[in-house]
Amino acid sequence: IDNAGTFGNSSLVEFNIYSSIQSAIDAASSGETINVAAGTYNEDILITKNGLQIIGANPSTTKINGTRIELNTNFPNAGVIGNSIAAIEINANNVKINGFSIETPELDADHYAFGILLNGENIEISNNIFNMKSDGETIVDPDPVNGDKGPVAIQTWTSGNGGTSIKGLNITDNI
Repeated sequence: IDNAGTFGNSSLVEFNIYSSIQSAIDAASSGETINVAAGTYNEDILITKNGLQIIGANPSTTKINGTRIELNTNFPNAGVIGNSIAAIEINANNVKINGFSIETPELDADHYAFGILLNGENIEISNNIFNMKSDGETIVDPDPVNGDKGPVAIQTWTSGNGGTSIKGLNITDNI
């Protein structure tokens, strides 16, 4: 995993290698691009810095597996939406997530698990593959509107965030 440096006619390309996606995010400054090498990353990710672009090598070779197997009140927003957890939580603006296979944390069918839980403006989620799991099975089409709990690929959230609206959301070319 590296933070991409800028380059031009006379600039050096600088990068750092991190052991996890979250450690690269923690070290990044707002507006940076984080390029993620092919591989499987068993972790939950929290993005709170504006302008980050997190780019996977390819959705068929770069996988983020949500790891929470039980509810954890220390995880940001755990329990806010009906006892829920997310593989990726975005609490920032101008964020781009591209090129991953994203698997929801596995929970029982009485709880919500999200591939991405987002709260912010001008967020782009593109070219990703979502795998949703509940009780050890892949779920094809949960229906939370009619009371079905379980995994959801992408969920928006605005409650308790100081009035931030969700606008400029661009979700394209995901499976």
